[in-house]
Amino acid sequence: MDSATAEKFTKHSVSSAGDLHDATPVLASERRHTSSSDGTAAGGGDEEGTGNVVREKQELVTPAATGPSGGPPAGPPFRKFGHKFSDPELAPFRKIAFKILIPFVSLLTIVMWLALPLYWGSFWKASNHSENLTVMILNRDSSSPTSLGSAIVTAGISNRNGTSTNGSLVGRLGFFEGDIADYPDEASVINAVVEQKWWGAVVVNTDATAQLQAARQSGNTTYDPRSAIGFYYVQARMESAINGYLVPITSALLVQTTESWSAQSIAGYLASIAGNTTAVQALASAPRTVTPAVSYTSYNLRPFSNPVATAVTLVGQIYMLIIRITSPSQCVKQAKQTAERRQ
Repeated sequence: MDSATAEKFTKHSVSSAGDLHDATPVLASERRHTSSSDGTAAGGGDEEGTGNVVREKQELVTPAATGPSGGPPAGPPFRKFGHKFSDPELAPFRKIAFKILIPFVSLLTIVMWLALPLYWGSFWKASNHSENLTVMILNRDSSSPTSLGSAIVTAGISNRNGTSTNGSLVGRLGFFEGDIADYPDEASVINAVVEQKWWGAVVVNTDATAQLQAARQSGNTTYDPRSAIGFYYVQARMESAINGYLVPITSALLVQTTESWSAQSIAGYLASIAGNTTAVQALASAPRTVTPAVSYTSYNLRPFSNPVATAVTLVGQIYMLIIRITSPSQCVKQAKQTAERRQ
């Protein structure tokens, strides 16, 4: 018995480098000659005879497409901005993205809930620690015990020690008397507050008491009570602390002190000019030297004019950084890069 004769002809046409491999169909011809019942075989070309069976089979074979390096088949190329997140082509990316996103979001949620009690707890009894807001008092006025400058310094120290608050920690500020030699002019005071050396500064201007007395005696109608004291602060440093503690407490102290001192001052002056018609007429022509007599002017050196910054200054930038790092867009981008490296 002769073995079957098979012939295969294969032609391959490969595209240029960088494209997907393409192949031309392969024509496979197979001839099998089966011997007759008596054992004789027919060979060579097409022979006709009794007992000879000739079967021909042709197949059209297309080889499987392979990757550039002979690896697994390469899928269709991705179209930039041509897919939705739910497209079937992005299934591998979705899987990687969820593996990255879900643990991060879970961890972030746990951390935020753990941090919230600490954050809100820091506001508990915050008013008891307002004395940490330091305010410098500069007395450029006379050092006499009856002067306006001495009254402001005494009131500030009493507030810090809790004397004026009946021992309560609420409503205190860290008032202290500064050395005028270290701050000889207004510019040096402003620079110290802006550079956050102190939270605020109260300056009793030069000879404030003497100027008031002179205005009363001369009947100065242009006298401005607000020129006696200057209050400097920077609201933009921390809007909540400035508006919640520094400004209200300092303003209340200055108003209470100046009103009390003015009442005593005018009472003493009226007693000194009793029977002096000229002095009484001069005083009457300058009513602002009687009431309010002295007051203060506030100088907000750096106003808080951008409310959107509250999210950063109050909550803290750390939350914004965490959310930015673990945002879905970042996770998807990282997943895409990871998938591209695996291909």
